[in-house]
Amino acid sequence: MTERLDEQKLAQVRAWADSLLADERPELRAAARGLLMMADEVERLWVASRTAVAADIGSALADRLATGTTEESPSALGEGAGSSERPAKRWRFT
Repeated sequence: MTERLDEQKLAQVRAWADSLLADERPELRAAARGLLMMADEVERLWVASRTAVAADIGSALADRLATGTTEESPSALGEGAGSSERPAKRWRFT
């Protein structure tokens, strides 16, 4: 399987699970519950991933703002040969 699981495909999995829940065979109802559990976990992981990315960006921006340097300053460019300070981190978001 090479295609990513997107919201539309996840909705299809949930629809299959809903139809299996109505079946009289217990093994199909169990499979339906498993599909629903999987769909819930996928959605939880999507949210966790988005939250982690947002936190990383927020942390990077906070670090950048806390340095108080600009790209033209000698410390940001690593200039100032006599200085023992390390150059400030420069974050690039593309």
